[in-house]
Amino acid sequence: MSTQEKTRSLILEHYKKYPMMEIADLLKFLFQSSFGCEHMVTSLEGAIEYIKRESESLNYLEGEELTDRLDGDYVRLHLGCLKRGIDAEALGKLFFLSARKEEDGKARLEEKLAVARGLICESALPFSPLDFDSAVAKWRDNGYPAIHHSDTFRREYRPAYRVIALEFIKDLTLL
Repeated sequence: MSTQEKTRSLILEHYKKYPMMEIADLLKFLFQSSFGCEHMVTSLEGAIEYIKRESESLNYLEGEELTDRLDGDYVRLHLGCLKRGIDAEALGKLFFLSARKEEDGKARLEEKLAVARGLICESALPFSPLDFDSAVAKWRDNGYPAIHHSDTFRREYRPAYRVIALEFIKDLTLL
């Protein structure tokens, strides 16, 4: 499977799982797929404390999948894993270790944006090409900063996760 075919498949899988997602949520998915969590981590201690605080108000759904595959070397690991025996310190360490500078992140992001635009033009995603182009142009002009989930996504799906390098997911069974 080519890189573009893989990107296409993962975007469609993400949309199928989160049909209420908006353009901002698609852009966030593509950003995290390209850059991981490099923008989120300042210290190991801070990462662990933030996870502990967030987990106190966690609404864990029984049977919830623990990961969402991103299109790259990362996954979203849902904080429900804390209710399944993984502790906040271990998760914080994995999160901290996952934060690395992605030198080719911008080029990968732009390739993924082109695939997403193609899906929109084919009507495989429910967004207007004009709205998508406008959002991407504004985002690009600002240097592709990290982006937040839409209010709709937060309300419908209550996202609570950390972006973790795929290479560390196998380590979860050891914890």
